[in-house]
This record gives sequence, C-alpha cells and structure tokens, in this order.
Amino acid sequence: ELGCGFGRITQLLLTNYNNITEYLAVDISPDQIENAKSLLSSTKLPNNQVKLDFLVSDIQSLRLDKEYDLVILSEVLLHILPTDIDSVIKKLITLSKKYIINIDWYEEHSPKSQASHNFIHQYEELYKKYTEPSTTTIKRTPIKRKKFIGTLDTKQSIFHVMLEKNA
Repeated sequence: ELGCGFGRITQLLLTNYNNITEYLAVDISPDQIENAKSLLSSTKLPNNQVKLDFLVSDIQSLRLDKEYDLVILSEVLLHILPTDIDSVIKKLITLSKKYIINIDWYEEHSPKSQASHNFIHQYEELYKKYTEPSTTTIKRTPIKRKKFIGTLDTKQSIFHVMLEKNA
C-alpha cells in the first residue's frame, strides 16, 4: 500500500481478508507511519501470521526488490505533479505482479477551480501507455453515494488495473 497514511486502509484490508500473508505499508511521512504502527498494534487481526512491514519513502525514491500481487493507493496520485505522473505510473507497474488499484479524484472535464496541490490525471490513458494493451484490463468505477433522493457524484473513481505480465 503506497501512501498508507495513518493506516485506515491497511487496517480495513487486514481485518477483512484473512488470506493476506504479507503486507507492506509505505508513506512519505514518518509521523504517519508511526500512527499506522500504533493503530495496527492495537488491532486484532484474523490472521496473526501476516508479515506486516512499514517503510518511510516517497513513491519516486522507493526501491524494492520484488513485485507484489496487489499495489493499492487511496487518494495519493492526485497529489503527484503532472510532470511526475508518468514515472509514478511506470513505477506502479513495475511493483505489481497482477493488480493495481488506485482510488482518486477524477472528473471527465477539468474543474473551474482546484487546490494548487491537487491534480486530475487521465489514469486509463496513462496505464494503457505503459502496459501492453492486449494483455491489460483497466476498469474505472465511479464512486457514487446514495442520497435520500438520487445519488451524489463524489468526483472519485476506483481504477482497477489487471496486468498480464509474461512469465
């Protein structure tokens, strides 16, 4: 998990999926890593055999000697500069054996205003650009919340990339 923050997604995954045997939580902030360690140390996990590691690093500097079955990011890539997003997407692809899931802000058209530290990226196009199109499936699922009447567009989507890498 890249950009694990205080461990909310880490905790959610590890408490709900007892088939996870190894988990690496990465964040750029040493304070957030300490918060995540604290949260997870007080969490009863269904599989107490999980090898859980924490690492302080930004995505661009991250050096790992293995691939993971799943690389997951939640509300991280929207903070990556447009000049850096291509290299980050390439990095995600090299880290994953099979799946990448990123949950991020997404709008079809550029909004009239946005915070200076937030960016909308065309994730589907970026993943296609750096993977073999015939062996990669990319799905975007918009996140909608039910209201009393109708639904609310959260301006977020889940991007699920399924890679078929040659063995």
